[in-house]
Amino acid sequence: MPGRDPIGIILTAAILFLFWIVLSGYLDWVHITMGLISSLVIVFLTEACYSVFNGKIIYFVVF
Repeated sequence: MPGRDPIGIILTAAILFLFWIVLSGYLDWVHITMGLISSLVIVFLTEACYSVFNGKIIYFVVF
């Protein structure tokens, strides 16, 4: 399936997770687990919005 490289996907998930931790303000296992799951779900869902066409990334929304 065409899409982004794995490093970009991992970097996006890590940035979202760090953003979650900063905004939540709690470092207990429940909030960390919810943040990790939320970050991975968002990356998985938005990965479908990327399409590679002639080496360029085109962004589109699937409804």
